Amino acid sequence: MKKSIQTPLGVYTDDEAGIEMIESYANQRVIDELEKASLMDVKPMKYNGWTNRATWLFNLHYGNKINNETDFNREKNQCEEEHENLINTIGTCMWSDLIDIREINFIELFNRMSSDWSK
Repeated sequence: MKKSIQTPLGVYTDDEAGIEMIESYANQRVIDELEKASLMDVKPMKYNGWTNRATWLFNLHYGNKINNETDFNREKNQCEEEHENLINTIGTCMWSDLIDIREINFIELFNRMSSDWSK
């Protein structure tokens, strides 16, 4: 099923599995454009050099296992599967609210990691 989101930068469309990455990318693009136009005084949250804590944690736990795009996709999928299994096991509660996989900026991770693969 195709989904789309409207942003100030245009409409983004993808299947359900990829919409989170598109939303993350679109949100970052909006933030980048607002910062360039000096319309936003507050900078996006940074955590140890990453977009947020969730992104930093993915890099912390999976980063040393990733040496190419295949590794990246494998670890990303494993992370998503582990998250789904955990949520299915514990159900909706405070802990499931604290663990939000949609917070992980996979585009930032891929871009930073892939720049090291060519070295």
